[in-house]
Amino acid sequence: MTLWKQAIGTKRGRGFVLGFVFIACTLSTVLAAVFISTEYLRADLRRQNDDLLGIYDRATDSALAILDRLKAEVGGPPCGRSFQEGLNRVAFMPDKINAIAFGAGDRIECATVPGALQDSARLGEPDIAASENSYKADFWLGRNQSLLGFPDMIGTLIRRDGFIVIVPETEAADIPPARYEYEVVFKGDGKVLHRSGRPALYRELSASGELGLRFEDLTLAIAVCGRSDFHCVISRTSIADAVEKSPLAGFAIAGLALIVGYLGRRKGARTIERYCSFENRFLRGFHAGHVTCLLQPILSAGGTRIVGAEALARWRDADGTLVTPERFLPIVRRRGEGRKLTKLVVENARAAILETLVFSGDFRLSINVSPHDYRYDFLYPLLGDPLELKGGGTLTYAVEIVETEGVDIPGISREMLALRAKGIETYIDDFGVGYANIGNLAALPLDGVKLDRSFAMANEASLLGRMLPNALELVVSAGHKVIVEGVETKRRFDTLCSSPKVDSMQGYFIGRPMTADQLAAFVKTGLPAEPMLARGPRDGNRPIAGRQVPQPGAADELHADP
Repeated sequence: MTLWKQAIGTKRGRGFVLGFVFIACTLSTVLAAVFISTEYLRADLRRQNDDLLGIYDRATDSALAILDRLKAEVGGPPCGRSFQEGLNRVAFMPDKINAIAFGAGDRIECATVPGALQDSARLGEPDIAASENSYKADFWLGRNQSLLGFPDMIGTLIRRDGFIVIVPETEAADIPPARYEYEVVFKGDGKVLHRSGRPALYRELSASGELGLRFEDLTLAIAVCGRSDFHCVISRTSIADAVEKSPLAGFAIAGLALIVGYLGRRKGARTIERYCSFENRFLRGFHAGHVTCLLQPILSAGGTRIVGAEALARWRDADGTLVTPERFLPIVRRRGEGRKLTKLVVENARAAILETLVFSGDFRLSINVSPHDYRYDFLYPLLGDPLELKGGGTLTYAVEIVETEGVDIPGISREMLALRAKGIETYIDDFGVGYANIGNLAALPLDGVKLDRSFAMANEASLLGRMLPNALELVVSAGHKVIVEGVETKRRFDTLCSSPKVDSMQGYFIGRPMTADQLAAFVKTGLPAEPMLARGPRDGNRPIAGRQVPQPGAADELHADP
C-alpha cells in the first residue's frame, strides 16, 4: 500500500501507473479481439463448410432418389422399347438430371440421349465402388461425357442396380464464394478423392493433426463430414489476417466480450456465435441502408431493343458482400416481412431508374411478389401511376407472381383486373415447373407468362430442351405474351429471336444483373458499363453485350418503342 501511495503521489509515478493501465487495457482488448475473432471465424468456417457440403449432399441425394425410382418404375427387357420409355419418363423430372443410362460391368448399353451413345461407351473401374460406401453405389467422378456424345461436358456417374444417372459437374456459380482456404473430398474405404478447393489440404491437415487452433502461426482449421462420412470439407484461415481486417465495430464488441469472458468462455462463445449468425446480421441490417437491387435487362422479340428490366433483390452484409435472395428470403417469409422487402426493392429500383435512365419509350420494371402479398391495396399505393423518364419515356410496372398453387382464383383475378386498370401488368413466373400450372394459365386474366429458365438452359437434345417449342405454343394458344428467361447461348438467342411466339427474353447472354448506372449505359450504347460486361457461358458463345447491335438511328432510339 505504501509503495502504491508513493507511486501515485508523484507526477512521474501517476504517469507510470496510467501507462501501465493503458498497456494492460490495450493488451486485454487485443486478447479479447483475438478471442472474438477466433469464435467468429470458427462459426464462419463451419457455415462455409456446411454450405459446401450441402451442394454435394443435395446432388447425391437427388441422384440416389432417381435411382430408387428407376428400380421401382422401369421394367421390361433391359434397353427394350418399354424399358427405354421408362428411362425417358423418369428423365423428364425437373431435377436438373436429364441424362440416364443403363449398363452392367464397365459398359453403357442404352441412354436417354438419343443417337449420342458411342459404340465404345465403356466406363472403366469406378473411383469408389459400391462395396466401399454406405450408398451401395458405384461412383465415377469428374468424367468427360464424350462416351455420351458430349466431349465438352464433365459429370459424375452414379450406378446402382444397373441404372446410371449422370450428375452435371457443379457449376462455379453454384458454389458459394470461399472466404477461406478449403478442400472438398469424397471418401470410401480408405480412399480420399479431391473434388474442389485446394488439392491435398485434407491429407495435409489430417495427417499432421493440425485441426483446431494452432498458436504457432495463429491459424484455425475445421473439418466437417456429411452423412455417412462420404463427403468431407476441411477449411483453414489465419486469425492474424482476420484481426487486421476487422471493422472498428469489432473493437467495441471486444469490450463487451471481455466482460462476458469472465462469466465463462463457453457461454461467451455461444453468445458471440448467435450474434454473428447470418439471420441476426440480416435482421439488424434489414433496412434501406442494406437492401438494394440489381437490374437484369429484358430484350424485345427479335433482339432489337431493351423493353424493361427485372429488379433482383440483394442484401449488403456487414463486410460489404452482396447476398442473393436464396439466403435471406426464407428468413423474410418465416417472419412475414415480404411486403417490407418488396417496398424496399421497389423504392430502390424506381429511384435509381428515374435518376439515371434516359429512355424515349415504355420501360417496364418487373418485380417478384408472392400470392400472399399480391393485393391491389398494397401494390397500387406502392407502385402508383406510370412516371415520366428522362428522354420522354414512361416507367411502367409488371408484377411477377411465384407459386400460384392453391390460390383463390376469383379473388386473385379481381386483383389482376384492378391492377391492369391502373396500367400494372401481371405475369406468372417460373411457368413449367413447381406451382405455375396449366389450370392457372387458362383461368387467370394474365398479361403474360415467364417460362422457367430450365427450358432455355437445357441441352437441346434433352427432354426439357425439346419441350421448349411446345411450352411456347401452349402459352401463346392461351392468348398470353411469353418472356423466356435463362438465355445463355448465341444459338438459343438466335432461335428465340426468329420465333414469332416470343415477346421478350432475358438471360446472361443478353446481360447479367447490373446497377442502374450500368443499365443506363447499356440502354444508351448497347454495351453495359464495366466491370459488369456480360460474359457468355464457358462454351465460348459471345454475349450480346459484347457485340455490335444493329442501330436504326441514334443510340437512344435503339431501345425505345417504335
